Amino acid sequence: MERLTDFYAKGMMAGPMRWFCRKSGKRKFTEEDIAGIKATAALRAADHNPCSWNMDFYEYPGGSGYEGRFTRCGICTLMQELGSYDLTLALCHPDYTMSETGGATSFVRTYTLASGGPYCDCGYKKCVKKVPLGFLGVLAAQDLNAGGAEQHTGGKHSKFLHGRSLLYIFQQLDVANLRL
Repeated sequence: MERLTDFYAKGMMAGPMRWFCRKSGKRKFTEEDIAGIKATAALRAADHNPCSWNMDFYEYPGGSGYEGRFTRCGICTLMQELGSYDLTLALCHPDYTMSETGGATSFVRTYTLASGGPYCDCGYKKCVKKVPLGFLGVLAAQDLNAGGAEQHTGGKHSKFLHGRSLLYIFQQLDVANLRL
């Protein structure tokens, strides 16, 4: 199954699909994007075409992202008709790769219909951009990496304590995970 999953993911992520994912990532979470997802949910396409999807739309608290919760899956239907349902999970995995390629989301999933779950959740959480620590953070880290050599030099250890204080402040503020 792992070989099939890798093969399918690589096949799906050819040049045109990578371009599409990057383009989609740039408009992720815009009003247009959310309106499109809501319209797709309202369409309930699998009610008219068994090889399509029915989904519900859920926004995450605080505007941190959203989820498409699929209750009917065209791929599951097709694979069942083909007698290859046991391979369906391999076709679900590229959701992670496509999200990562888009660059705007972290893809999260708890259930898939293919694995017997009550629904297939496709969650898109906004990526948290890392803020570089900058020059002061580098100095603080260098001071800490210097170890005990600067800690006790004739009673003068202010440089070590200064570096340690800066690093402590950065850790407390969790600067590396602040949103831009």
